[in-house]
Order: sequence, then C-alpha cells, then structure tokens
Amino acid sequence: MADHLEILRQFNAWRRDQIDLYPFTPTEIGQAIDAAIAECEDRRRTERNRDMWKGQCDRQAAKLEQLTQLVTGDFETKEAFIARVRAVLSGEAA
Repeated sequence: MADHLEILRQFNAWRRDQIDLYPFTPTEIGQAIDAAIAECEDRRRTERNRDMWKGQCDRQAAKLEQLTQLVTGDFETKEAFIARVRAVLSGEAA
C-alpha cells in the first residue's frame, strides 16, 4: 500500500480538481485517514510524555542545584550537615 500521506495528498488534489484520476479505493482512503489519526495521536501522546519528563527533570535539576550549594557550605557538625541535606531532599529548605 502507498504511504498514507501520499494517498491523502492525492485525494485532496483530486477533490480540488487538480488531478483527473484518483487511483485509490475508498477503503484505502479510510485506511490512510486511520493511519494519519493514529500518527497524530501518537505524536500528541509523545509530546505530553516529553513535557511531563521535562518537568520532572527540571525539578530534579533544581534539587541537585540545592544539594550542590549545600555541600559547598560550611557546617559545624556532621549532624547539622545531615539535617540540612534531609531538609533539602524533603523540600523544606529553600
């Protein structure tokens, strides 16, 4: 079967009287429409997933930046350092 986008391009050209003969059957047109819809839905799902993961990565990067700043600081005791790390990881520290 021909590429579904090519089938739809030719179908549109035929509809607009830009070509005289249309070589594909109504079944092939329907299959091309179904394939185009599936491709659009897959792209939409991919974009949503990408946006979700980008947000997750941005949040993790911010937390890592906080931890980087944390470990470069001076602390009186090991316990103070651990308490600060826990606060950053739990989101309690700014």
